[in-house]
Amino acid sequence: MNSYLITIIPPENVANTVNKYRNKYSKDASDKIPPHITIYPPFHLQQISEEKMLNLLNKTFCETPSFNLNFDSVDYFEGNNNVAYFAPDKKSSDYLKETFSKTITSLSGNVEDVPADYTLSADSFTPHMTIVSKIPVEEFDKIKNELVDIKENLSFVCKFIYLYKQDEKSEIWNSVGKIELKTPDF
Repeated sequence: MNSYLITIIPPENVANTVNKYRNKYSKDASDKIPPHITIYPPFHLQQISEEKMLNLLNKTFCETPSFNLNFDSVDYFEGNNNVAYFAPDKKSSDYLKETFSKTITSLSGNVEDVPADYTLSADSFTPHMTIVSKIPVEEFDKIKNELVDIKENLSFVCKFIYLYKQDEKSEIWNSVGKIELKTPDF
């Protein structure tokens, strides 16, 4: 059964900067999926086709205006899966949490979540762009020290929401569709 993921993909200039760090710290991250912000974690379709899923997402987001995103710091998840990531500023985090909440409402009853222990709530959602995950405990402090002074300002306008599907054999994620956000009237 294929896994799906709903993401935001940054433009090439931002992706290149993120990949510079991913390639330094991770052995295979950029081989499986490009830099992204997960809007909805891996799931399986449940009694809905890929085409209907894209239509549902389009209906949910077609009137959502595009928005600015800014990732201006590095932060960490510590525990079972040590992760270093680029973190969004407060305004960007709020936009991403709103997008996450709309997605939860839209997908209700149509998907089966893959990570059963994942809590799907805006309060527990931490938007981010992963630099490296699964950092061994013995390397974590060293990597944190190297990343502490990074001053990248990764800014872009989010114009699309993407649906990705994981190839079961290669485990590579591929885009199967994108939903265009509304261009704001100026």
